[in-house]
Amino acid sequence: PVSILVCSLITAFVKEYQKEPSSLLVEVDNVNELVLQIQPSQCDQMDLLRRIEDLRHRLTRVQTTFLAKERLIQQLLLPVMRRIFITADSGALSRYQRLLSGLLLSIEHLRKGRDVLNLSSMSLVSGVSMRLLQHCYWMDFVSTVLTEVMMVAMPISIIPGLFTMNVKVPFQESKGLMTFSMIALVTALVFFVGMIKPLFLYIRHKPPGALVPPSLS
Repeated sequence: PVSILVCSLITAFVKEYQKEPSSLLVEVDNVNELVLQIQPSQCDQMDLLRRIEDLRHRLTRVQTTFLAKERLIQQLLLPVMRRIFITADSGALSRYQRLLSGLLLSIEHLRKGRDVLNLSSMSLVSGVSMRLLQHCYWMDFVSTVLTEVMMVAMPISIIPGLFTMNVKVPFQESKGLMTFSMIALVTALVFFVGMIKPLFLYIRHKPPGALVPPSLS
């Protein structure tokens, strides 16, 4: 019958477009996992923002298309349409109902995909905020290290100056430079010993990486 033929054409057309949401939802899941692995660089953040924006536009376009198809099938299932040859056959009606159920399921999946994408955007904002906090912590850490260096350097610059006021230096005529050499040696020794802790703290500090390591995501 003509109604079955038309129903088959509409069903094939709709099911062909139902393959697109599957790949879209896979990309949404990949972006959601990628948010946790983002590195603290503006390049990565801008790239992820572009991906989220592109996926959001594609999801909106596909969802709008599916909603239009849903309205078309709902109109075909109206009682007044049963008088027309397109939906006169009962078998065509049952196929339209199954097609409508599949469309509604796909639309629901697309809505969940949009929710996951919105969650990814919120996670990205939270990640950027965490990066700012990490940067503030880094600045505080550098300030602490510089303070410790200053606490070591200030006494070294004052104490030798007091002891060497009346001491002969190498570029002056002097029979012996033992006193100057001892003061210089002690000063250098105190400086190197005092710099051990600040340098150790600075070297052990690790720069921020991904929010979640790839092995744990």
